[in-house]
Amino acid sequence: MSDTPAPRTEPRLRRTSPQVHLWDRLAGMVISVGGVFVIIAVLGICLFLGASVLPLFRSGKLTDVSSVKMWQPSKIAAVVPDEYQLISLTIGKDGTAISSHLETGKELTRQQLGAAGARVSAVTLDAASGLLAIGRSDGTVQLGTAKFATTLFDHGQVSEAAKALVIGKSLAEGTEVVERIGLDQFRKVTLTIELRDPVALKQGEGAVKLIDYRVRGENEFLLCLREKGAASLNQVRTIRPLGGGKPRVRLTDYPIPFEPAAGMGLPGWAFVSGDGTSVFMLWSDGTAQRYSSRNPDTTPIALAETPALLTGGRKVECAAMALGGLTVLIGDDRGTLHAAFAAVEPGAFTPDGMQMVSAHALKVSDAAITSLGIGTRDRTVAIGDATGGVYLMNVTSEKEVAATQVAGGGPVQAVALTPKFDGLIAVGSGDKTQRWSLEPGHPEASFKSLFGKVHYEGSIEPRYVYQSTSGEDSGEPKLSLVPLILGTTKATIFAMIFAAPLGILAAVYTSEFVKPKARKILKPSIEMMASLPSVVLGFITALIVAPWVAQHLSSILLAFFVVPIGVMTGGYLWQLISPALERRIPAFAKFCCMTVCAIAGVAAASLLAPTMESTLFGPTQRDLYVLGGSYSPADKELVPAWVGGRTQMEPNDERHLRNEVGMYFRDGIPVVAKAPRTDAERAALAANLATSELAKPSLRTWLDGNVGAVWPGWFLILFPVGAVVTAMLDRYLRGRGTYARIDMMPRSRGSVLYLGKFIASVAASAIAAVVLAAVVSWMGFDSRDAVFGSFSQRNTLVVGIMMGFAIIPIIYTISEDAMRSVPPQLRTASLGAGATPWQTALRIVVPVAGSGIFSAIMIGLGRATGETMIVVMATGNTASMDWNIFSGFRTLSANIAVELPEAAQDSSHYRVLFLCGLVLFVMTFILNTTAEVVRQRVRRRNAAL
Repeated sequence: MSDTPAPRTEPRLRRTSPQVHLWDRLAGMVISVGGVFVIIAVLGICLFLGASVLPLFRSGKLTDVSSVKMWQPSKIAAVVPDEYQLISLTIGKDGTAISSHLETGKELTRQQLGAAGARVSAVTLDAASGLLAIGRSDGTVQLGTAKFATTLFDHGQVSEAAKALVIGKSLAEGTEVVERIGLDQFRKVTLTIELRDPVALKQGEGAVKLIDYRVRGENEFLLCLREKGAASLNQVRTIRPLGGGKPRVRLTDYPIPFEPAAGMGLPGWAFVSGDGTSVFMLWSDGTAQRYSSRNPDTTPIALAETPALLTGGRKVECAAMALGGLTVLIGDDRGTLHAAFAAVEPGAFTPDGMQMVSAHALKVSDAAITSLGIGTRDRTVAIGDATGGVYLMNVTSEKEVAATQVAGGGPVQAVALTPKFDGLIAVGSGDKTQRWSLEPGHPEASFKSLFGKVHYEGSIEPRYVYQSTSGEDSGEPKLSLVPLILGTTKATIFAMIFAAPLGILAAVYTSEFVKPKARKILKPSIEMMASLPSVVLGFITALIVAPWVAQHLSSILLAFFVVPIGVMTGGYLWQLISPALERRIPAFAKFCCMTVCAIAGVAAASLLAPTMESTLFGPTQRDLYVLGGSYSPADKELVPAWVGGRTQMEPNDERHLRNEVGMYFRDGIPVVAKAPRTDAERAALAANLATSELAKPSLRTWLDGNVGAVWPGWFLILFPVGAVVTAMLDRYLRGRGTYARIDMMPRSRGSVLYLGKFIASVAASAIAAVVLAAVVSWMGFDSRDAVFGSFSQRNTLVVGIMMGFAIIPIIYTISEDAMRSVPPQLRTASLGAGATPWQTALRIVVPVAGSGIFSAIMIGLGRATGETMIVVMATGNTASMDWNIFSGFRTLSANIAVELPEAAQDSSHYRVLFLCGLVLFVMTFILNTTAEVVRQRVRRRNAAL
């Protein structure tokens, strides 16, 4: 045998094929290029949205067109251009009507309005409707119209002079103006003024000093104030003879008890509202009188209030009614435009329950405002001042649309916006009329109107409202995005409340406790839930889930408390089983036991729901007295001031009155409950309660605020909070070694002690919730003003459940993958140190996988933020400003889906929808960026593990 050692063989190194390196580099390049293109696409979307939204915040543009001299009356009552900016009609306060060619200033017609025999003492002309009313010195009025008629001609029907016109130019021919609009097309515009026969007023004597004429639908209202102080509101009826002939006017007059204060004399301005329900008298010092003219056939017109619309020594220089005829616009001597209107205030001591509100005060100029021109398309107003400044302001959005200066300066006598809102006319000093072309942009859109509180017409205070369309053309568009942002946030939060805990717990269970064979079936099954279309989930929610939740509302609410407690109790009872027996029980049987505990919790919730309703949500004893008719009028000195002169009260206001001072509202007055004292009274009370539905305990009735105490709602809110605080305290005590002695005991004995500790914790949470609920209720806070409220079948609770169902697969998959990627040696080390699998999962696996779990939650948030179809089909799609989980809402994405197909391209509404998309983009960008930052930070912290 030879001693020579065997030759040493070196391990042969495997060489990677050059093709592998090539494909690896190609794959890296493709992935890098794809990532760059994704970033470019996202930035491109952002830039596109920004470019679409930016015009909303730009001002309009005025371009000088012409400045010509036209003969004007000494005092101008109204200036009205036609829609093509060819003719301007100027009416003086003395009744002189002059029409002129705007391009050259040539006078077309001049006439003295009114019939012979009396002079004109008052004139009003509404630019939007063309209604003309003339008051005369003999106490008669003449009504009529001033309108422009347009006729189209071809090349062979016009004069030789017109044929020589270039496209876009015009010339005056007699009393008409001809404009060339194409190679063979011409337009002729003619002014027509029609006046009906004078009609004598029945009320008062002397000349008509002030007159106002309004129309809404088929109703026409005429307000007249005569020289000796008699005022009347007249309903106008036009009679057209069947056989032809001149229409006749018939007036149905309603006297106004005009009562100026001593020494004030006649007002400078008088208006009737567009709906005929209010009459406004205005003096130069800003004092106003509002007369209630609602239902004058049954209720005489009465003085409702005398508000001071201007303060601080300001003087009224001019006044007019805004589009729609409900808002009084006042220009003062300090360059401020004021807007005031009558708003519903149930507590107001007025005949009609309305109160004058000064809603807007827009600082326009440093000089006195001398003229106002009312827009006929929106709430934009043209304003002229004493130094020749001309401004366009939108009253609702408080946005300055444009500003310019008349040539030569001097006071602006009159301003007018063209009917198409594409031009502006101003009459300056020296009878010069200047004309501008207008690009208004988006007057109704400003940062305040989109993201701030706006004082809308008819509202007693500023509000956040989204209502892109109104019932009539004169209505204000309400474009605040705050209710939509709140709805999106509300949907996201409640969806994540349901989805995040269930998704993470499911991920923990399948990652740490399910055998690989079962996991191969369970995980794909859950992930398949993500393939369900949102429209299908929305359909199921609207037709099946929402009615079922409405029918079993109390059971569902109770299940949120009972099921977790039942499952936890089952877990503590499981610890009583000996370890030897537990090892022989298969995993599937454990899962079945856990499922049985959950089902038992659901059954217990269904059985206990009636008891919960009768115990927590039934009427109080005082409620029963009042519902049964046993009450007496309250002491007027104890009634809160905000009740005012109400004769009716909304349920929420009645609930506030009940919570604040223990009063109720019955028969139009505040009352207090009265205990029956005799057997007859007790019998009558019992009989009345037997037939009253409100006397029966009901969660729905309690939510509506009709009956019930305040504290049960706070108990439902504070009990989970108490449970969380108790769990955190328990963990703190465990960290300090408080339970070390229990852990050293035999399992059977220690499990009993832990079960008792859990029951004590639940009891402590309930007691703490009751105490805190009583304290919060004593402080005057009601949960029905915050989390709870009136019930709607399509509500946040239903949407949260179904959106959670849609989000769970995303959170579950990402979280489970993150937990599976935790190094197995960490689990082994934990188990070897004596930790249980559950302790290992919660204290080792979940913290290490925290970055992935957080990313899963944030991706789920993004999914919930952008959800559309479920929200569209299951929420009622009503934009609201509340956190009530039983009411509907509207989200940004749902708003885009519903309204974008009907929005006119490049309109303000259209661009606001793009702004919704930009806000949604920013919200998801913040969520994703936050998720990535946190993920990277946690990843660096766990890099050494």
